[in-house]
Amino acid sequence: MKPMKIIAIVCGVVAAALIGGVVIISALFDGARIKSELAKVVMDQKQRKLDITGDVSLSFWPNVAIKTGKLSLSERNSAENFLSIDEARISVAVMPLLSKQVVVNAVSLSGLKATLIKRKDGTLNIADLAGAPAAKETPTPAAPLQIDVASVKLANTQLTWRDDSTGRSAVLSDLDLSTGRVLGDTGKQTYVADAVVFSAKGKSGGKGDGKGDSDSFQIKLDIPKLSVSPEKQQISVGTVALSDVKLTLIKRKDGTLTIANLIDTGAAAATPAATKSPQPAPPMLIDVAGIKLANAQLVWRDEKAGTSTALSNLDVSTGKVQADTGKKSYIADAVAVAATGKNGTDTFELRFDAPKVTVTPDKAAGESVKLAVTLAGTGRNVALKLALSGVEGSAQALKIGKLALDLDAKANEASVKGQLESPVAVNLT
Repeated sequence: MKPMKIIAIVCGVVAAALIGGVVIISALFDGARIKSELAKVVMDQKQRKLDITGDVSLSFWPNVAIKTGKLSLSERNSAENFLSIDEARISVAVMPLLSKQVVVNAVSLSGLKATLIKRKDGTLNIADLAGAPAAKETPTPAAPLQIDVASVKLANTQLTWRDDSTGRSAVLSDLDLSTGRVLGDTGKQTYVADAVVFSAKGKSGGKGDGKGDSDSFQIKLDIPKLSVSPEKQQISVGTVALSDVKLTLIKRKDGTLTIANLIDTGAAAATPAATKSPQPAPPMLIDVAGIKLANAQLVWRDEKAGTSTALSNLDVSTGKVQADTGKKSYIADAVAVAATGKNGTDTFELRFDAPKVTVTPDKAAGESVKLAVTLAGTGRNVALKLALSGVEGSAQALKIGKLALDLDAKANEASVKGQLESPVAVNLT
């Protein structure tokens, strides 16, 4: 028998076996039974209702995958909805299945909606899902988990945060996330993700009743490689873009700031563990190709003084930004800031440009810095241009190779107009 004929027969037998296996597995796969058993397990172990209204199906092309339609998960011991998903798909590699290993190829979720709640007693509504042990139980260390996922995709996601103690809420909507390969080792606590692309719209600060100040923003992130480890965290980012940001910062009559709600540690400060010296954060290396902030609006309001300052049409852009938190060094190229604003009845415009800014614990430097400000108010107008070159500074001294000032100011009948050029050297000790 000719070799080619033998190969053809072997290939035919293998193909027939594979097709037969697919047919048998498909016939034995019972989606309805899987749905009922999953719902029972979740109810028995977590006291939450899992409702899978869509079909649970098994597919073999282009890879082995389990796909579900619409599903929802309730709050613990409640009919209130915690999470819902329009569609989920998890695909696995075929060959590892032969050695009884499961290697996830891709995870895809569409239409995910979830609400995270901080209750008035400080607990979270996901504490039971996180598997937190009871207070008297000694937690058993989990076996290290190796993570290797070819890709992750989230589409049309909405995440809501609600703080019942303050009545504040925040929402991320239209959230899309995609990644390349994701690797992780829970034992070594090392994680690497390639080609992370993230975009979302956000709104925070409101009390959920449409009243009160609320902040909003749009964000886009492009991260070619993200690496995190206990020793060193590395973030390499393509472009960070934010647009239509609206942020209001209020100083209340008692002197507290509205932003304090975001950084308040609450009852944790009273726990014995909180009295221990905090572990220093691992150094982080950050490399950003560029930052763009467009059409932002920032408002500062002092309720006690009854004053407010607003920045509108705020645009900020940079070239490459590098930071090393371990060495406390920061470098930014092509920094540009432009904005219009209002302080009381006065209006102003400002523009700031710096080709390169370097900051280290020992010194700060800039190749050149340009600032232009115009102010218009009742009976007064000011136009100021300031250019600095060869800027070097430290905690002890400041040196400017050349300072050029151009001022044109008028207040009622008085006016000042002039120019100044000079090097500057200041001893700060």
